[in-house]
Amino acid sequence: MEILRAAQGGRFVANAGVAAGVDETAAAAVLSRMGPAIAAQLRKRAEDPQAFEALLDLLEDGDGDAFLDDSNFMDDPELIKDGKAVLTDIFGSAKAARSALAIEARDDAMMKLAAIAASAVLAVLARQYARPQMQGLMGAQRASSNGSEQGGILSTIVEAVIKGVVQETTRQLAPKKRRRRTTSVFGTRTRRRTRKRRNTTPSLDQIFGEIIGAIRR
Repeated sequence: MEILRAAQGGRFVANAGVAAGVDETAAAAVLSRMGPAIAAQLRKRAEDPQAFEALLDLLEDGDGDAFLDDSNFMDDPELIKDGKAVLTDIFGSAKAARSALAIEARDDAMMKLAAIAASAVLAVLARQYARPQMQGLMGAQRASSNGSEQGGILSTIVEAVIKGVVQETTRQLAPKKRRRRTTSVFGTRTRRRTRKRRNTTPSLDQIFGEIIGAIRR
């Protein structure tokens, strides 16, 4: 939770509350509860190869973390719509998302906070794993490798950084004027990428374990 508390100049939780029409204390409690649940469900969804590739497309977009810096996105109808689309996809339906997150059918404030939380989870994921430091992590992974292959997300993201995403670092850290629309987050893919498999690949649990922990704290 600390990573979200520090976002938007330390006003993320308060801004989320204003956007949803609840006070900061209530917003903090809801985000603390929903964030890890959404991250865990996203991790489960990413086990599907097509969803995995779609997630990588989002992380490589370059604007995925803009939400953490710019409070103007907080009440952006497009961001809320995107967040709801994420929830519908990862939980299977809007009704299932409401049930899983314990949101009453007509509780628009909580649904809005859930949408904000979903967008925040993706933003945190993008920021955490689009960093040049991941190259060092991959080097450490290779050094300790026993040569076995494991399926996962981290090395693929790191490889993307090594191959060119790192070149976008300056653009990612600059103020963002717009955010790409992602209403079909894990739906029809607009393009395909071919990525070289590495000998050592950390598991989904490793990458999402850090994300879930970062949001929970």
